[in-house]
Amino acid sequence: MRRILILMLCVFVFSCKNEKNPNIGKEDTINKEVNESISKNEKDNILKIVIDLKILEDNKIDVFYIGDNPDSGFSVDELVSKRVLGSSNFQKIELELPKDILPYSFRIDLGDNSKREETVDEIKSIKLTLNDNEIDIDNSTLDGFFQPNIYLERVNGGYLIKIVDNKFGPFLLSKPILDKKIEIEL
Repeated sequence: MRRILILMLCVFVFSCKNEKNPNIGKEDTINKEVNESISKNEKDNILKIVIDLKILEDNKIDVFYIGDNPDSGFSVDELVSKRVLGSSNFQKIELELPKDILPYSFRIDLGDNSKREETVDEIKSIKLTLNDNEIDIDNSTLDGFFQPNIYLERVNGGYLIKIVDNKFGPFLLSKPILDKKIEIEL
């Protein structure tokens, strides 16, 4: 009787080991899915400005922004820049503001004083992205959201960069409607 009991116990133990538990590995899968979901929902809080433009000469694009104090003016302390190689093709230039900065206002400078030539630059679009939100501004709506200064003249879908009174400094200034749109949508 004792042998039968030991034999039954052995059969029972071995049969339990061979049976696969359907929950084994499920917890790891659930944890992995939760971690992926959390990482997708994490926000980088970096405003990205992507300018799709055609610029014929090597130059520099600057974005000045007013980040901390809405009553302050533009300064070199609140500036991001990118060198651009001239090309007859459109190219996307991406600039990123510092983390957690949502500007009260900003301006895009199209060139620096080292290149004082009158040229025509074309902007196909400007896209502002913050986390999962974005604002797309195409060429046809550009004038509704940006004010060109005296060194820029709108011509055939582009901007003629001009020298005025021997001075140079072309830029597009965000209009209050764009500033409010950024505040609401981003």
